Amino acid sequence: MAFADVQQQAASPSTGPSGIGGDANTIWHNNLGPGKVYELDTSDFSVIRQASSPSFNPFGIGGDANTIWHNDYSSDKVYELDTADFSVIRQASSPSFNPFGIGGDANTIWHNNANSGPVYELDTSDFSVIRQADSPSSSPTGIGGDANTIWHNDNGSNKVYELDTSDFSVIRQTASPSTGPDGIGGDANTIWHNDNGSDKVYELDADINQPPTATARRSHLMSM
Repeated sequence: MAFADVQQQAASPSTGPSGIGGDANTIWHNNLGPGKVYELDTSDFSVIRQASSPSFNPFGIGGDANTIWHNDYSSDKVYELDTADFSVIRQASSPSFNPFGIGGDANTIWHNNANSGPVYELDTSDFSVIRQADSPSSSPTGIGGDANTIWHNDNGSNKVYELDTSDFSVIRQTASPSTGPDGIGGDANTIWHNDNGSDKVYELDADINQPPTATARRSHLMSM
């Protein structure tokens, strides 16, 4: 298989899937239609548990087994949610209007805004901007990964990307499996993805056996 090939897919629990993330053993998901946040089963995408989102238009979610980062398009807020019951632990304003995507892990937050276009790294303590750069296309709608990996998608280009964690440049890209890519996340070995056009949830191939990137080669040489 190749980068972003579909490994498995299923219907999202409701209409308007707009955010997904987690890690190899965990899926956090949200839907715009019912305004819900879910934990999904990694084997068949069935619902393990669910609760109402903290606001009206949940558009992005990610994190890892012990952490949930979430954002809402209408409130312009970024949240940390409790993994036990999806209640709000803390919140702050997003760095710009209409936040669409968020993800990362316990020590890292990747974030993007649809209208302003940038991709951000946010501080996990107060959600302030650590750094930012332009998104690779016009309508960035999803982002996730972990400290060493960024998965990203864009509704305008209908593309799935891997971005460089040092400068947000494109490492590789390919077409999304459907017409409305709105959420992506996972970890270095796992890609969870959802599509608003098809109301589907996917696991995509991370293609971890690809040749190392220039950044990875530089890091390896510097550690020798």
